[in-house]
Amino acid sequence: MGLVTLKPADEPRWSLIKAVRPDVLVATADTYDPEEIEELEAGYCGRVEVLDRMATVSTSARLRLLQLGLGRRMSERLSERLPDLLQDLFDEIDEAGERPAE
Repeated sequence: MGLVTLKPADEPRWSLIKAVRPDVLVATADTYDPEEIEELEAGYCGRVEVLDRMATVSTSARLRLLQLGLGRRMSERLSERLPDLLQDLFDEIDEAGERPAE
Protein backbone atom coordinates (compact mmCIF):
# COMPACT_ATOMS: atom_id res chain seq x y z
CA MET A 1 0.00 0.00 0.00
CA GLY A 2 1.42 3.34 -0.99
CA LEU A 3 -1.23 5.72 0.30
CA VAL A 4 -4.01 5.80 2.88
CA THR A 5 -6.64 8.51 2.69
CA LEU A 6 -9.56 9.35 4.92
CA LYS A 7 -12.84 10.44 3.42
CA PRO A 8 -16.08 11.65 4.92
CA ALA A 9 -19.01 9.24 4.90
CA ASP A 10 -20.92 11.61 2.62
CA GLU A 11 -18.12 11.72 0.01
CA PRO A 12 -19.51 11.06 -3.48
CA ARG A 13 -19.11 7.53 -4.78
CA TRP A 14 -15.65 6.79 -6.22
CA SER A 15 -14.55 10.44 -5.93
CA LEU A 16 -10.95 9.53 -5.10
CA ILE A 17 -10.78 7.01 -7.95
CA LYS A 18 -12.22 9.62 -10.31
CA ALA A 19 -9.67 12.20 -9.16
CA VAL A 20 -6.63 9.92 -9.31
CA ARG A 21 -7.66 7.79 -12.31
CA PRO A 22 -5.18 5.00 -11.60
CA ASP A 23 -3.82 2.78 -14.35
CA VAL A 24 -4.44 -0.18 -12.04
CA LEU A 25 -6.94 -0.18 -9.18
CA VAL A 26 -6.27 -3.01 -6.74
CA ALA A 27 -9.32 -4.26 -4.88
CA THR A 28 -10.36 -7.28 -2.87
CA ALA A 29 -12.97 -9.69 -4.15
CA ASP A 30 -15.66 -8.35 -1.82
CA THR A 31 -15.15 -4.68 -2.76
CA TYR A 32 -16.89 -4.44 -6.13
CA ASP A 33 -19.34 -6.60 -8.06
CA PRO A 34 -18.64 -7.42 -11.75
CA GLU A 35 -20.87 -4.58 -13.02
CA GLU A 36 -19.03 -2.04 -10.87
CA ILE A 37 -15.69 -3.34 -12.12
CA GLU A 38 -16.88 -2.88 -15.70
CA GLU A 39 -18.00 0.67 -14.92
CA LEU A 40 -14.70 1.50 -13.24
CA GLU A 41 -12.65 0.13 -16.12
CA ALA A 42 -14.83 1.88 -18.70
CA GLY A 43 -14.50 5.31 -17.18
CA TYR A 44 -12.14 5.78 -14.27
CA CYS A 45 -9.13 3.47 -14.40
CA GLY A 46 -7.17 1.30 -16.79
CA ARG A 47 -8.07 -1.96 -15.11
CA VAL A 48 -9.27 -3.34 -11.80
CA GLU A 49 -7.05 -6.06 -10.36
CA VAL A 50 -9.04 -8.18 -7.91
CA LEU A 51 -6.96 -9.98 -5.29
CA ASP A 52 -7.77 -12.21 -2.36
CA ARG A 53 -7.71 -10.45 0.98
CA MET A 54 -4.23 -10.85 2.47
CA ALA A 55 -4.97 -9.76 6.01
CA THR A 56 -7.70 -10.82 8.37
CA VAL A 57 -8.06 -7.21 9.52
CA SER A 58 -8.57 -4.49 6.90
CA THR A 59 -6.61 -1.24 6.83
CA SER A 60 -9.84 0.61 7.62
CA ALA A 61 -10.39 -1.57 10.68
CA ARG A 62 -6.82 -0.99 11.84
CA LEU A 63 -7.21 2.77 11.44
CA ARG A 64 -10.49 2.65 13.38
CA LEU A 65 -8.76 0.76 16.20
CA LEU A 66 -5.95 3.32 16.23
CA GLN A 67 -8.48 6.15 16.43
CA LEU A 68 -10.36 4.46 19.26
CA GLY A 69 -7.14 3.85 21.17
CA LEU A 70 -5.98 7.39 20.54
CA GLY A 71 -9.31 8.76 21.74
CA ARG A 72 -9.13 6.73 24.93
CA ARG A 73 -5.54 7.78 25.65
CA MET A 74 -6.32 11.44 24.89
CA SER A 75 -9.31 11.31 27.21
CA GLU A 76 -7.16 9.91 30.00
CA ARG A 77 -4.45 12.56 29.50
CA LEU A 78 -6.98 15.39 29.25
CA SER A 79 -8.70 14.24 32.43
CA GLU A 80 -5.33 14.38 34.18
CA ARG A 81 -4.13 17.68 32.75
CA LEU A 82 -7.20 19.79 32.01
CA PRO A 83 -7.93 21.03 35.55
CA ASP A 84 -4.38 22.36 35.99
CA LEU A 85 -4.33 23.82 32.49
CA LEU A 86 -7.60 25.66 33.06
CA GLN A 87 -6.40 26.95 36.42
CA ASP A 88 -3.16 28.20 34.84
CA LEU A 89 -5.12 29.97 32.10
CA PHE A 90 -7.47 31.59 34.60
CA ASP A 91 -4.47 32.70 36.67
CA GLU A 92 -2.81 34.24 33.59
CA ILE A 93 -6.00 36.07 32.65
CA ASP A 94 -6.48 37.26 36.22
CA GLU A 95 -2.86 38.49 36.45
CA ALA A 96 -3.26 40.40 33.19
CA GLY A 97 -6.46 42.00 34.46
CA GLU A 98 -8.47 40.44 31.64
CA ARG A 99 -11.01 38.52 33.70
CA PRO A 100 -14.47 40.11 33.48
CA ALA A 101 -15.98 41.42 36.70
CA GLU A 102 -18.36 39.01 38.36
